[in-house]
Amino acid sequence: MKLYLMRHGQAAPQGSSQHVSLTPRGKMDVQRMADFMLEQQVHVDRIWHSPKTRACQTAAIVAETLKKSDTLSERPDLTPESEVESVIQDLQKFAERDDEDLLIVSHMPFLPRLTYVLLSMDQYPSALEFHTSTLVCFELNEPFAWHLNWLQHVEDLSQLR
Repeated sequence: MKLYLMRHGQAAPQGSSQHVSLTPRGKMDVQRMADFMLEQQVHVDRIWHSPKTRACQTAAIVAETLKKSDTLSERPDLTPESEVESVIQDLQKFAERDDEDLLIVSHMPFLPRLTYVLLSMDQYPSALEFHTSTLVCFELNEPFAWHLNWLQHVEDLSQLR
């Protein structure tokens, strides 16, 4: 199983309001990352996302690009202030019953906290930064033993072409 974590695209600077939308640049960056996913043949069977507008918009752009719009699931436990425990429990259940790949679209500081737990770390590595539109790939090797495969920042995509 592969697990992809993605931070939403750049949003209008209005605090952490539920209804803050992506900026035009944010939409463009998310589309660039979604195109990268398509080019790299990233496969996802399900997409879980936060109920906040900017995460919903991010997930929708990726889902449309990957032709996975029917796989979107909004989850209230993926907001910035959410605790990771319920998501970890659901990930364990998901990994046990399905050999499917999952994308989670969420926020700071939730994504780093989830990463700490997935990698059984005491401290967050400074090299692992979740800029807006960043995509990180983890792979499950043993029963709930994750390892980091790769990280892609949207600003680095132009250097790959």
